[in-house]
Amino acid sequence: MQKTAIQIIKGQGFPSGEQLFVRGGRMLIGRAGPSVDIGFADPYISRKHALIEEKDGDYTITDLNSKHGVEVNRLSIPAGKPFPLHHSDSITLAKGVVELTFLHGSEQRQEQTRELDAVIDHRLVVHKTKRQVIVDGKRLALSGKHIELLFCLYDHRNRAVSYEELKANVWPERLAVQGGTVPDVEKEEVNALVYRLRKKLGAYSSMIVTIPRYGYMLDLGEGRSKKG
Repeated sequence: MQKTAIQIIKGQGFPSGEQLFVRGGRMLIGRAGPSVDIGFADPYISRKHALIEEKDGDYTITDLNSKHGVEVNRLSIPAGKPFPLHHSDSITLAKGVVELTFLHGSEQRQEQTRELDAVIDHRLVVHKTKRQVIVDGKRLALSGKHIELLFCLYDHRNRAVSYEELKANVWPERLAVQGGTVPDVEKEEVNALVYRLRKKLGAYSSMIVTIPRYGYMLDLGEGRSKKG
């Protein structure tokens, strides 16, 4: 049985590649000292920087109000709120002073099966579980709403996705504030996000097809279907 661990990619005081097991479902990360489970010898790391915890087999990481922040897959996470972790997630502390990889014990055993979660058409690779998008063999720098939009289109690939579906999937936080079933997002905001995503896709921007008066479709050449 593979154990859940943190792999050191970069961090003062540890060799690159070293793996440290998460014991007892809890790991406190901070500056080197007796009160932490993993301590880094760098002044930019807070004394108690981040906490990894397990509950019912799922893991989260919490930024313990550190001075220089925590990022998961290059996205800053809010301080004081548990953020979900998945196998192979990248964890960055203090803007790159420390770089780690989270290795989930149970998910490691399923990794080969989970790779089926990727769509490959020799140009574009989408790894949802790793939150990665690769174009022509190079990782595309996508984050925030851009990657959420692409994932939503990918989930319904080769099918038209309505504006309402896009709004609900890309801006779910507005539902929590406003109530209802469709966030208060103007079509112009959706169109602007699609425009920026197309620019990031470069030569492959035409994969995102406009469906007039309805929405958009991610065309991966596997056969097109109509609305629905």
